[in-house]
Amino acid sequence: MKLKGIEVTLRSLLESSTETSIIAVDLNQRITLWNKGAERLLGYSAEEALGRDVSFIYLEEELRSGRISEIRDRVLRGETFRGEVRQLRKDGKVLRIYLTVTSLKGEDDKIIGFLGIGHDITERAELQEKILHAKRELQAMFDAIPDIIFMRSPEFKIIRANNVAFSYFGGRKILWTPCYRLRGFSSPCPDCPGNEAVLAKKAEPFEFRDRKGKIFRVYQYPVVQADGSLYAVISLMKDVTEAKLLEEKQRELELRLIQESKLSAVGMLASGIAHNINNPLTSIMGRAQLLLMDHPELKEDLSPIIYQAKQIEATVRNLTYKARQEQTKKKQRLDLNHLLKQELEFLKADLDFKHKVEKEYDFDESLPSIWGVYSDFSQSLLNIIRNALDAMYSSERKKLTVRTYHDHENIYVEIGDTGCGIPDDVLPHIFEPFFTTKPLMGETQGDEPTGTGLGLSTCKQLLGGYRAEISVKSKLGEGTTFTIKIPIGPNQEVEDEEGQDRTDRGRSLG
Repeated sequence: MKLKGIEVTLRSLLESSTETSIIAVDLNQRITLWNKGAERLLGYSAEEALGRDVSFIYLEEELRSGRISEIRDRVLRGETFRGEVRQLRKDGKVLRIYLTVTSLKGEDDKIIGFLGIGHDITERAELQEKILHAKRELQAMFDAIPDIIFMRSPEFKIIRANNVAFSYFGGRKILWTPCYRLRGFSSPCPDCPGNEAVLAKKAEPFEFRDRKGKIFRVYQYPVVQADGSLYAVISLMKDVTEAKLLEEKQRELELRLIQESKLSAVGMLASGIAHNINNPLTSIMGRAQLLLMDHPELKEDLSPIIYQAKQIEATVRNLTYKARQEQTKKKQRLDLNHLLKQELEFLKADLDFKHKVEKEYDFDESLPSIWGVYSDFSQSLLNIIRNALDAMYSSERKKLTVRTYHDHENIYVEIGDTGCGIPDDVLPHIFEPFFTTKPLMGETQGDEPTGTGLGLSTCKQLLGGYRAEISVKSKLGEGTTFTIKIPIGPNQEVEDEEGQDRTDRGRSLG
């Protein structure tokens, strides 16, 4: 009698529950219990539901798919089913129900029916789907951006990235990886630009060059929550390598044109100076020679005057020749030995070079001539020689070595110094436009060498038109040697008799 009372009490509790749908069916699928929660949730009263086959609350596709039968079979095997099903309200609305189904057993422990407890998760499931859809839309937007973009948490872990970022950084493994590890650090970067963005609460752009030489402009966008705390930082990396190179080429071309204009002006000035010097020089030398003819006894006094006058005459002649050659852009036969000797001779005007620099020259007298534009080689070789002299500015021992030699295929020019040497991490960049380790003009005092970062890049571009290669060997504290290898033969085409302007390849600045 007591057990019967407990059963009645439990049944009363189940039937009166309004928050949860509780439905019991027998082995024939006939409804034996339909509580208040089922009435509220599905819209049918107990009178309408009791005794009916439970299939009326399920969608046709759920029944046809065999899923409901599968749930029944699993429970008959002693399992408890937990999962989502779709049920149909009386008004036709489809509900998403989280259903738990267990077996009901009689006194002999045999299964006599099934008990289903359902919770309406329609709103929650729809909200989850909307969130999932929003995430997919956000990811699609991320992936549609052609630049690298990723989001990192306040703890520096990458929590979202687009396909371009995955491709650049090496796959999806970057997710939940600290961003500083991508730069090779084991702890947060002390100079992290993202921190500046967080402090400023606005995008803070900066530029950097990666290990492959690509240049990126990076924008950091802090994402702040309603309470003002930081939720994340979005980083957008825009590849500006091509734009930067075009910008540098434009600047270099402008400077190159300015340089050529200066050379032209210097050439005209040199011609004028030579003319003004030659006239009085001719008079001095002529009178000295006449005096010597009339007064042989003055030979000891007059000979030095005549000798020095001839030296001045030779210098003026060389200066005039160089000025004229620098202005022409036509190819001609060039003797690199003669060109080098001439440039080295002009450098003697620098007293430090003349008196403080030890010189070792080794010229291959059988060196073949080449076909090229005079200024391409004079400017390139002089740039490298001047760099060698600048590198020895602080050296105790200053020694310049210039050597030429050749084999069957190439001419070689070696220019060495005993300067400070070039660090290994700097060496790959020395031919980049505007890259220099020297202070810029106006940033130094005294006679310390300055630079623009255009000397070596100009050399490489000018000589590249002749398929020449420049290699560098350097050791810190001991010095540097530049070796220029210039092909003989196919590259040295002979122009027609009238002469032609050098080809675009020979003048290439790109």
